[in-house]
Amino acid sequence: GGATVNGQPQVALTRYTTAGLPDITFGSGGSTLTPVGQSATAFGLAIDGLNRIVVVGTSDSSLLIMRYDASGNLDGTFGSGGITTDAIGSQNTSFGVAFDSLGRPVVCGSIDDVAFVGRYTPTGILDGTFGTGGITQAAVGAYSVFYDVAVETSGDIVATGFADDVDVVTARFDASGTLDGSFGSGGVASVLFNTPSAGRAVSIDTLGDIFIGGFSCSN
Repeated sequence: GGATVNGQPQVALTRYTTAGLPDITFGSGGSTLTPVGQSATAFGLAIDGLNRIVVVGTSDSSLLIMRYDASGNLDGTFGSGGITTDAIGSQNTSFGVAFDSLGRPVVCGSIDDVAFVGRYTPTGILDGTFGTGGITQAAVGAYSVFYDVAVETSGDIVATGFADDVDVVTARFDASGTLDGSFGSGGVASVLFNTPSAGRAVSIDTLGDIFIGGFSCSN
């Protein structure tokens, strides 16, 4: 999430105990605050197999990804001092993150109003073997966003979000970042609700079936 300190929005991260209390062994009193640039907000996180916490969001309109150790300290082996920012377009935001079988963070979000998925190396650099320079955009409608992402055991990537405010869209990409033409129509499945709607969460069961959660507003 985020918190404003002295007028500056910063990335906020909190850990709770199993009893629902702030875990005072994490960060400072259970929380960490990290300034990045002039303004930063986190929208998604995931925990890898080493209990490291990867957080994604936006900073000064750039893609933001950060990694913390299990104690809440920035991991200096990731990016630059634990932080990577990338300005692919003029407006860049990551909303979701998951890991593939090699521990690489796979992210999703929007770049200049076009939904995207991207992949980083385990050291926090955009993976040039994925898509174009680590990014694949999916031009679905005039305006689109992916809010959440999951990785299948095969390595395929599933992302969900919306297009043009009224379509819930779900796309599947192969492990190289190419839309999977065997899924939906050209790699994209959509449900039109004709009211403000979006897929906000995606999960894949042991049979490979894809579950989407989200919202649709009634008139």
